[in-house]
Amino acid sequence: MNRYIYTSLLAILFMTGLQAQDKPYSPDQDTVEQANFLRILHTESLKTVVGAKETIRYLTGDVELRQDSTFMYCDSAVILDGNIARAFGNVLIQQSDSLVIFADSLYYDGNKGYTDLYGNVVLQNNDQELWTDKLRYNLNSRVASYFSGALLKAGTTKLRSEIGLYYTRSEKSFFKNYVKVVDDDFSLKADSLEFDILTRMSKFIGPTIIEQGTKKIYCEKGFYDLEKEEGEFEINAQFKDGETEAVADLIKYFGKEDIIDLIGNAEYKDGEREAQADKMHYEEATGIFDLIGNASYQDASRQIESDDIFYNQKTNSVKSSGNARIVDGEQTLDAEQVDFDEERQMGIARGNVVWRDSSSNLEIRCEASDYNNTTGYVKAYGGTPLLKYGLNETDTLFLTADTLLSYTDTLQGDSVRFFHAFSNVKIISQDMQAICDSLAFNEQDSIFELYQNPFAWKDTSQFNADTLLISLQDGEVDHILLLEKGFILNSPDALFYNQIKGKRIKALFTEGELDKMRVTGNAESVYYALEDGKQYIGVNKVICSEILFLFGNNEIDYIKFFGSPNSEFHPMDQVQHESLKLEGFQLNEANRPKSLYELLQ
Repeated sequence: MNRYIYTSLLAILFMTGLQAQDKPYSPDQDTVEQANFLRILHTESLKTVVGAKETIRYLTGDVELRQDSTFMYCDSAVILDGNIARAFGNVLIQQSDSLVIFADSLYYDGNKGYTDLYGNVVLQNNDQELWTDKLRYNLNSRVASYFSGALLKAGTTKLRSEIGLYYTRSEKSFFKNYVKVVDDDFSLKADSLEFDILTRMSKFIGPTIIEQGTKKIYCEKGFYDLEKEEGEFEINAQFKDGETEAVADLIKYFGKEDIIDLIGNAEYKDGEREAQADKMHYEEATGIFDLIGNASYQDASRQIESDDIFYNQKTNSVKSSGNARIVDGEQTLDAEQVDFDEERQMGIARGNVVWRDSSSNLEIRCEASDYNNTTGYVKAYGGTPLLKYGLNETDTLFLTADTLLSYTDTLQGDSVRFFHAFSNVKIISQDMQAICDSLAFNEQDSIFELYQNPFAWKDTSQFNADTLLISLQDGEVDHILLLEKGFILNSPDALFYNQIKGKRIKALFTEGELDKMRVTGNAESVYYALEDGKQYIGVNKVICSEILFLFGNNEIDYIKFFGSPNSEFHPMDQVQHESLKLEGFQLNEANRPKSLYELLQ
């Protein structure tokens, strides 16, 4: 930036034939009219270049400048038109007895009331220091801002962030992006933070992690008082101390007393103990653990449910039992052996495991399973895990994979069951068949998401793409969405294959029959035309930006091409059919699941 300014100045001198003056400087030369401009208090050397439109002053050696109550010191400076300056070497800005800024260089705009400081910038305000490489300081509001990282020191507290606003008058500051506060036995990491340096109060909105000793707290909204060691934490609030973990809508933490209050959807885990309630009150010193409202408590040997539970961890006393069948509401688990993993806080079932959820019309059979009936979590593995899902009264979907995972979660305010399948996934139902290596599904959307080399078949059509989305409605396929490298094969006789290819393909079905298809993005089509639905008369190859197909009786009734289509029609005896196979053509009929028996092999 400096090189360009100097080059421009030299060009101006050359074109206008200006004459430079180099003479000793005296502050008495400043006139009354110059009082609002940068005043030169001292310099060892002054060179003035007077032009038609601007005046440039070059100052060298022990430079001292002033504008109103702002003082500037540096080794050298260039002043343009009296109020814009660049300073170099040992730069110092002083605006009061308590506020000083050091830097290697700066750009000073007295007209707009700000200065940009560069290189080893240090702002000192009373006992606080702000360190950065680039800083903008507003001379009027006295607010310092940075956007490329800084360190703020205030006593034993150190704060780092990528972006910040530091208010030197109120000593209250705002920080964003990779914020980290460190003090004795305390650290805080946040996305956004308001920090009062005098009171040591932190307020945060966004993901935040607080660590104090062995304790760790996560939330996305709240405040923490470093002086009192107290805080409140909301939105995905989580607390952890060794093996102890807790989550709630609101967590109140009193560090000096070692007291925690969990309010709203409270969950607590500590080694082999697990609890849930509307509210919880825990005192580490006394071991008192109160669960209020819809309380549930369980450990390795017992499970208790009540409105309120009062438990003392030190005496192991409770105020207000395990077999191979566990019934929890609409969930049932049967197995030859059921154990409880104290370390994972997870049930483990072995041998002919059958898990059912009557509310979802869902059943999982496997040789081994991890489960948690409280959360509806089921992980099935061993042998060939089988999932049975009742689509409707007449059709059941069967799915096998190396691993099946099912759980319930909240989606748009409703409790919804999700399930995932991993490795060697196979699906068969009355309406469709599919394979892939990874699958996800939730009951609310009724959409099967197939990943990693997915293939699906319906009637005489094969679908494959990077990702396949199969949407169900009333137990039948409503539409299939092919994302990235979509490819559809269709053949009435397994001799010649109609091909449809595109970046995005959506196939819509009505009462189980293909009704409409839209191909968008690099659309290609190879279609074998039939006369009266019996005799092939030729093949048509089209390349365009978008294609719309309308079907009747699983045959194409209408085609519309968009975006300057390139079309070629060949009679059947005048074309090499193998050459018409589009890139990505892959007939995978051999891997199409044929029966439930085949799935279980």
